[in-house]
Amino acid sequence: MTRLAFALIPLFLIAACSTAGGGGGPRNARGGPAMKLPDTANPSAVVARELAFARMAREEGQWTAFRAFAAPGAVIHGANGPVDAAGWLAGRQDPPQSVQWAPRAVWSSCDGGTVVSFGRFAEPEGQFGYFITVWERQSDGEYKYVYDFGWPDAELTRAEQKRLAEQAAQGQDNAILVEAYSFIEGNVAQCAKGEAIPDVPGSAGGLSITSPDMQFKYNSSKDGTLQWRWGQLSDGTRKFSAIYLQKGQWAEALSHTIPPASK
Repeated sequence: MTRLAFALIPLFLIAACSTAGGGGGPRNARGGPAMKLPDTANPSAVVARELAFARMAREEGQWTAFRAFAAPGAVIHGANGPVDAAGWLAGRQDPPQSVQWAPRAVWSSCDGGTVVSFGRFAEPEGQFGYFITVWERQSDGEYKYVYDFGWPDAELTRAEQKRLAEQAAQGQDNAILVEAYSFIEGNVAQCAKGEAIPDVPGSAGGLSITSPDMQFKYNSSKDGTLQWRWGQLSDGTRKFSAIYLQKGQWAEALSHTIPPASK
């Protein structure tokens, strides 16, 4: 499945759990002398994009929004593996009621070029789950997603349905299905500052591994300070992990393994 999700979000705060520690310098610059795009991290910009993405889905249609926010070459990681977003979304009709979602945390490369977001969603039918989206800053400075991954979670669904039932019993008819977050965690990778970035075995950006038993794709931000990978096993198990540079070492941002039953 795709992300499929619900939320009404008020004003939010971004908590920077680590700072970039300075600009990336010429090695991270984008554009020519007449148009130099930012080369520093700004987690709140991606949170704003996530909220705009969810708002368009509610107001203009779910797949309309997915088409509008997709970067060239973007993939959607469904139950049977990642598919080309443009091809999968082409001509797809918007459902009567869109899913809604809300981010809970983001992890940015030092230069802000690549950002991973994580949050929760709810479907119109009452199923809840989690999503991961990888955003990349485009040549015009705008963020678009290059990867989207969502999965339902039975424990979260039971907890949320219980909460909604309790609210309904108290006469709260307009309960928000995905909690509005007043605090969203923002994390920024340490800048390399000309220092060597530690090696991660087998994680060179763009490396793909395909065999009868598995398919993996390793990806890296342009500045090398954030790396992420997705995996699809032959039994339907899906994997995602991301790491980012902290104090000269790699720190885990996210790591999820989703069994084939979660479709």
